[in-house]
Amino acid sequence: MLKKRRLFLLVDWKETGDFFLYREMQKAGFEVRLIDLPYYTMRDRTVRLRIFLLYFKYLLQAFKVIRLSTPDDIIVCWNFTTGIGVGFIARLLFRKRCILAVNMIAHFSSKVVSFIRYIVFHSAMSWPGFYLTVNASDYISLNAKRFNISKKNFFVLHDPVKNRFDFAVDVRDDRYVFTGGEAQRDWRIFFDMAQQLPDISFTGVARKKFFDSELVVPANVDMRFDLDYERFSQLMAAATLVVLPLVSTFPCGLIVIGDAGLMKKAVIATRTPSTENYIITNKTGVLVELGDVETMKNEVQRLFADNNERKRLGDNLNEFLFQEFSIQNYFERFVQILEKIEAEQA
Repeated sequence: MLKKRRLFLLVDWKETGDFFLYREMQKAGFEVRLIDLPYYTMRDRTVRLRIFLLYFKYLLQAFKVIRLSTPDDIIVCWNFTTGIGVGFIARLLFRKRCILAVNMIAHFSSKVVSFIRYIVFHSAMSWPGFYLTVNASDYISLNAKRFNISKKNFFVLHDPVKNRFDFAVDVRDDRYVFTGGEAQRDWRIFFDMAQQLPDISFTGVARKKFFDSELVVPANVDMRFDLDYERFSQLMAAATLVVLPLVSTFPCGLIVIGDAGLMKKAVIATRTPSTENYIITNKTGVLVELGDVETMKNEVQRLFADNNERKRLGDNLNEFLFQEFSIQNYFERFVQILEKIEAEQA
């Protein structure tokens, strides 16, 4: 029986016990132990050179869960990179473990980084008992071929939408276009749009370490860097319109889409296999092809001037997300995946 198996839930931040998946697992009667990232600080994400320290912390976390767990337990890694760390250490120590790495994201990089990533990822993901989830079925064949692992190790699990924010959000319209996020944003397109629409104000939020410092920021763009989640959300809440120009077709921007939907903001985004899950053009938002600055500019201009259309798209996005991607739906699918893993290992 699945509920008789002990679960370990790994997160890549300092956790207080409020994480929704941890709460849902407890409510459902699972025996679950949460393990957060040791000595975590936000500087691990914002300071470029601290990435090596962050990876070291992933390894410490991996050693800890390998030491505490047994082959009969299931280790759930909310962050895919955490899962790679656990799988790699399990293989290094020849420890059989059942591992589920949630939401695989592996963007393309330089040849050297890609080669190192292949060695590490393949070593972890090909170890018996390693499973993964992806946000869209298109990513299964792509990643299976890229890292030479079996397709049967993959499951589709769409990102959930939170029921509410953990802080008060002042949703209003301060007449600007907003974009932001951790990485994979197409700042060149964002700035090109701003230059071609000088009468519209734009606000962007980026990670300094991922931002190309040689880019020239137009006069009508207010750029902010390394904001915490609450300040990021307040800026988005005050925007007229949310745009997501992306440079990758791999999963990115989905948290922003979910939060925008919670705020009932209209969204224009680059079309990817994952954004297509949430945005249906002219019903729950607008999708634009990768790199198409002209269409995205025209859609920004159109929606910025049309209050009724923005409201319609924002309301529809909100309703659609809660109907299809609620926490309840997510958890039901999550449990089904655990049951399939248990059946395969029986």
